[in-house]
Amino acid sequence: MTIYNTLTSFDAKYRIADARKGGLDVPPVGAINQMHRYRDAIYYTQEGKDNLKREVIGGYVLFPGNVTKENFSEYYYKNAIDKIGIGAFPLKPGKMVADKNGNLILDPNSSEQVLREQIEAWLKDTNARKTLLVKSIPQKGLYYSDEEPGKWIVYLAVPDREVNEPRENYKKGIAKTFSPGRMATTKGIDVSHIKYIAAVVDTWVYGLYPVMSVGTKEFPNVTPSHRLVFNLGDFRAFEEGPMKYGIYRNALRGVSMTMEDVRERRAKTSHIDKI
Repeated sequence: MTIYNTLTSFDAKYRIADARKGGLDVPPVGAINQMHRYRDAIYYTQEGKDNLKREVIGGYVLFPGNVTKENFSEYYYKNAIDKIGIGAFPLKPGKMVADKNGNLILDPNSSEQVLREQIEAWLKDTNARKTLLVKSIPQKGLYYSDEEPGKWIVYLAVPDREVNEPRENYKKGIAKTFSPGRMATTKGIDVSHIKYIAAVVDTWVYGLYPVMSVGTKEFPNVTPSHRLVFNLGDFRAFEEGPMKYGIYRNALRGVSMTMEDVRERRAKTSHIDKI
């Protein structure tokens, strides 16, 4: 199924696991593992371009589990669906209900209704493409992109205390906004291309914040007072540990990098230097 130029894979399995989880039916473990492989192994190319692109951002098993809409909210795979885009939807026909004209309709509490409402939510989300790309967790070492990888910009900078949250917030991954400091510059950078903020705290970058939107704000008693404000999404910590960035003057001014630059610099960070 295609949602805003992204592909979601559904795979029907006609069996359930021998053991239940939380008292409810679940699909065989092998079926879930297979969805990981589908999502992480399917690529495509565009004509005239050599870059491989990952297209599948979600994979879901459809199986004949005895799970109702009511108990799906506490279902074992519900959290996985929300968090990583891999999971299972029970799809076992429930009691047939007919309207006054004799037309068959879905049982409001059937498992079929769960899947229907999820697909409706995806389609009604006016910012679905960005939502799906931000929430989906790719294979380790990779990332999802809705642009050519080389055009992605990561804006790396030290959070200016005058206009930002405490630096400890950026280190802990709980910051909500970021504004360039008085020494910072975005000259020559198309701000609309900035997809991630990399906050430098004591010469270390602990992960990336996806940019959800960009606006401006007036800061009284600060020069310059009119600043850009990046509204940040959920923090993505580097799994391998923090990245070293020791050129402090550059970090104060702000540095634009591609995702490839970030991965290369992170890979070169010495394990001995990690804190």
